[in-house]
Amino acid sequence: MPPPELAIDAGAAESLDARDLLAFALRSLGRDRLAIASSFGAEDVVLIDLLASLVPRPRVFTLDTGRLPQETYDLMDQVRRRYAIDVEVYFPKAGHTKLDLVRYYLAVADGALRGAFIPHEILVVLDHCSDD
Repeated sequence: MPPPELAIDAGAAESLDARDLLAFALRSLGRDRLAIASSFGAEDVVLIDLLASLVPRPRVFTLDTGRLPQETYDLMDQVRRRYAIDVEVYFPKAGHTKLDLVRYYLAVADGALRGAFIPHEILVVLDHCSDD
């Protein structure tokens, strides 16, 4: 369930375009609590561009499993330069299983949706994962 400050009628939300929806989220959460989770695909870069049109230096974070193609790192650097942003890069702890990585991604997504992403919380989640 979204935080109360993000409460919006479903019909009203569907009538908003992407920029207006980002503007609503920005007004509701504030620039420090709104971040774009990006894998640097085309759709993510469009969202970064839209948010950058609303607020300078938008927050962007990504998850780096250490298996990204070089093109992703190159694009990440281009985005950093173009929007003058520091992309927040998070890494899973070494030695964890694929199931642990899935739990990690879900925890990051949950934190981002709540607007309360705290990396330490993610590490605590991983510390409680089994090595299955």
